[in-house]
Amino acid sequence: MHVFFKTKEEIELFLSKLFFYCCPHCGRTGTMIRHGYLRWSDGPKRSGIRGWRIRCPSCNHHTGRDKTWSLRLGDTLRRRWFSARQLWSFIQLLLNGRSVKKNWEDACLKGFPSSLDTAYKVLRRLDLCQTVLRAQLSARGPPPEGKTGVPLFHVLSHMKEAFGVSSPIEAYQLSFQRDFLAAA
Repeated sequence: MHVFFKTKEEIELFLSKLFFYCCPHCGRTGTMIRHGYLRWSDGPKRSGIRGWRIRCPSCNHHTGRDKTWSLRLGDTLRRRWFSARQLWSFIQLLLNGRSVKKNWEDACLKGFPSSLDTAYKVLRRLDLCQTVLRAQLSARGPPPEGKTGVPLFHVLSHMKEAFGVSSPIEAYQLSFQRDFLAAA
């Protein structure tokens, strides 16, 4: 089942045919329904929809815990307020060898109250995810030759070469239909 989509129109088309898809958890057809939105906000004046929630009321009906999941745009990151493009601009600056603090301040993240701890949490998350990313990217193509240094930077360079677009994170999520920051 698709989780990431390029446009809101693709998601709306998918949702209009939701009745015909089978639930990935229980396998029943015709039971999935819309369940609301995932919203975001980057201040008092800007907000919007990050994703659409769907659920299957048939799953675990006797326990009262329905299975829910979300359909999201490819540029969104799970449980993060910043976009995939903003994260990639931060990563590109890291690949150029500048300090984490300076990169975090310069990476299109100005104007939102965020601490430097967030940058280090993202780096730790990327470090945890690098084996999954490496395995997925090896299916796309061989890693770049002759790179030495930090292993995480090898993976990110491989990603840059494999997708070669302005937002490789978005392309990764759309191509593999999995979260970029998923550690498993």
